[in-house]
Amino acid sequence: MCFGRMIESDGNVMLCKTDKRGKCIVAERGFTKGDKLFSAPVIVFKDWETVERTELKDYYYVYDEKKELCCFVSGFASFLNHSSTPNASKSFDYEKELFICKAEKDIKKGDEIVIEYDNVWFDEQAVEAISITA
Repeated sequence: MCFGRMIESDGNVMLCKTDKRGKCIVAERGFTKGDKLFSAPVIVFKDWETVERTELKDYYYVYDEKKELCCFVSGFASFLNHSSTPNASKSFDYEKELFICKAEKDIKKGDEIVIEYDNVWFDEQAVEAISITA
């Protein structure tokens, strides 16, 4: 069991600080596969190779199919943890410059919301049930 404290909520998902997983996003209510969990604005950069040479190199997403652009996500999206068996997926609305997070399977209230990163550069931690306090 992982223990956490709620930091912020939008009524659907909450940002929590946990003892084992650091900051993470947790479902504040149940979701059905296909539901939109949240969206968040992105900041788009044209030169990802320059970003690769900075401290931010582990925090960007490839933004386009040609892999010429990258982006940084804001809000709740910046605290999504990785899992090789995710319960959510990411996509982008390029016209509105938004990160979209959707349920890939049914998600119960209290479940951590996890996505699969494009490139994993660390040892994966197992996702555990999270007990949240206010």
